[in-house]
Amino acid sequence: MFDDPYGPEILNPFLDFQLLNSCLHCMDRGDKLTGKAATLIVMKILMQEAGLNYCCDSPQRVLSVVQVLRQPVERLSGCPCLQLLKYVVQCYLCLTRKYMLAGVYDALRHNFPPQLSDNTFHISLHQDPKIPNMLQQICSNMWRGYRP
Repeated sequence: MFDDPYGPEILNPFLDFQLLNSCLHCMDRGDKLTGKAATLIVMKILMQEAGLNYCCDSPQRVLSVVQVLRQPVERLSGCPCLQLLKYVVQCYLCLTRKYMLAGVYDALRHNFPPQLSDNTFHISLHQDPKIPNMLQQICSNMWRGYRP
């Protein structure tokens, strides 16, 4: 979506019209398919520097993103959807790129789902080796303090 050469041009209307808030609402209140699509869009926004900066622009905004990201992880604990889990983990990984900002640091430290660092998804994670690698990078960034 935002990966092509026109990605930044496509991203700007998403940010200008505050579509991030709509996506967060869909992740929070939507059905499985809607939540998965909204999570993919949020992931794509966070993967762009402008989108990540927008999300981390205020402590309130980053807190709302992190709190909504936590919910699918808690719901997935019983019956994991590997693709959704991968989207959420990628979102957290993007956020750790801005980890040293006060709002991001506080939001992640206090709201990072323990299920992503304990053995809750141990069996599922072996189905996609990229997810454990991303989780390892997240933990490394968070516990050591990420320095770009």
